[in-house]
Amino acid sequence: MMALGVNSRVSASKAFRRAPADAPLANAPTANAPQRQIEAVYIYQDENGNDLFEVVRYAPKGFSQRCKGANGEYIYSLRGVRRVIYRLPQLIKTPQDDWIFIVEGEKDVEAIMRYGYTATTAPMGAGKWQDEYNTFFIARRVIIVPDNDMVGIRHANDIAGRLISIAKEVKVHYWDNTYPNGYDVSDYLEKAGSIEQGKHLLDLLIANATPYPLGKDIQSVDAIITSIDGDQLDVLVRPVGIPKDYQGTDYEIASLFVKAIDCNVIYVPQLDQWYYWTGHLWRLDTTSVVFRLMVTHVKLMISALYRFTEKHMPKQVGALIGRLNVPRINRLLDFCEDASGARCLGARY
Repeated sequence: MMALGVNSRVSASKAFRRAPADAPLANAPTANAPQRQIEAVYIYQDENGNDLFEVVRYAPKGFSQRCKGANGEYIYSLRGVRRVIYRLPQLIKTPQDDWIFIVEGEKDVEAIMRYGYTATTAPMGAGKWQDEYNTFFIARRVIIVPDNDMVGIRHANDIAGRLISIAKEVKVHYWDNTYPNGYDVSDYLEKAGSIEQGKHLLDLLIANATPYPLGKDIQSVDAIITSIDGDQLDVLVRPVGIPKDYQGTDYEIASLFVKAIDCNVIYVPQLDQWYYWTGHLWRLDTTSVVFRLMVTHVKLMISALYRFTEKHMPKQVGALIGRLNVPRINRLLDFCEDASGARCLGARY
């Protein structure tokens, strides 16, 4: 991992400035807005380190964007100004195989980079990702860490869907339901008492993050196609309708999975083994194909719940996200073992 610590970051002091304690009140960007204290200034730069614009953080919490005019005066508008991701020069200099964190805000970026990792964010928060940013992640390893709320998670899924076809690897870290609403990576790193502890906490995030499912956008996927042992495996895992009386139980999730796989995956109880259909024959699952398909199925359900039932099923969505881990997926597959089986095996002949 390339060290990008406080003493070695490229133009670190220029990209981020914290206002001194006696900083004057800032002029508001609009005439009627109250004056606020500048807390920090985050400078966005192009590939060559040239300043493009600034994001100003205020206390009480608030933000504005500004750039410098021809005479050096601040203009509180980005009209006509190129938008880039934060810390772009540092990202470009990061070794190709290092993980890059995408987070939700400049404060989180600074918190991560303090421990030697590369991080970035889009200007103006969640929902503002632009396709022009994607090119900087070609063949990169990306971990997305959103804030712990529905807006943040939707933002993370959107970015993952845009990057999965070009990045080398994409993971998303979903905070479980033991963390409060709005919890973010800056809160998480407050537990670090030293540089080494901070690095360890970030390593845990990477290790425990959820791989984005099988190289497809979970919000638009119709089929999951992956290469297993040289064969093209075409396993259909289609989004299924969420029943109106859905309660979020593991048994319901497993039952919907059996419908979604549509006889392309079966469990044979006599052998205590899962098999998948290659298009020509049934193959023993020795490479966790079914496990990954269950992860995909759960993510498709999360996506469906966000889009169609967000206001009606927040607890069910939280239950899906909060316990998306290896033991949970294995337990879901245990439920499926009774619901899958011989009818699918016979359907292929």
